[in-house]
Amino acid sequence: MADLPSARIVHSTGNRIRFRFPGMKGNQAYFHAVRQHFDKLDDVERVEVNPATGSLLLMHRSRIDRLTDFAREKQLFQVEDYKEGASSKRERRPIMDCLYDGLAKANSKTRELTGGELDLTGITVIFLISSSVYQIAKGNVALPQWHTGLWYAINTLIAAKR
Repeated sequence: MADLPSARIVHSTGNRIRFRFPGMKGNQAYFHAVRQHFDKLDDVERVEVNPATGSLLLMHRSRIDRLTDFAREKQLFQVEDYKEGASSKRERRPIMDCLYDGLAKANSKTRELTGGELDLTGITVIFLISSSVYQIAKGNVALPQWHTGLWYAINTLIAAKR
C-alpha cells in the first residue's frame, strides 16, 4: 500500500471534527477527491474543505474511528497518533455513544455471569414488575414512579442504536 497523506485531528466535538493535512496545503485536486468520498457517506451531513489551509471539516453522526477507518479504506489519509477508543481533548465521543457502549458492556457481562440466562432487559423487566406489584399493594396507583422514566430512557437509547 502506498503511503497515505497524514492528517491530525485539531478539533472535535460531538458531531463536528476538523482534520489538518500539513503536507497537502494548496492541493485542490486532493481536497476535491476527499470531499467527493465523504459526501457519499450517510453519516456525514456536511463536508467543508479548504485547500489553502489544508483542512477538512466534517459535520457527522458517526464515531470518529468509523470516519478514520473509511478514510484509510478509501486510501484518502491516515490520522497521526490516533488510537481507537482513545479519549483526548481533540476527540470527544457523543454522550449517547458512551452510554450505549457502557450498557452494551454491562449487558454482555451480565449474560456471561448468568450463563446466558439473564440480560439487562430481563433484569429490568423483573425489577419493574416486582416494584409495580409492591406499589400497587401500597396503594400508589396515581402517578408513574421513577423506574418508569428509567425504563423509557433505556429503551429509547437502545432503539436509537438499532
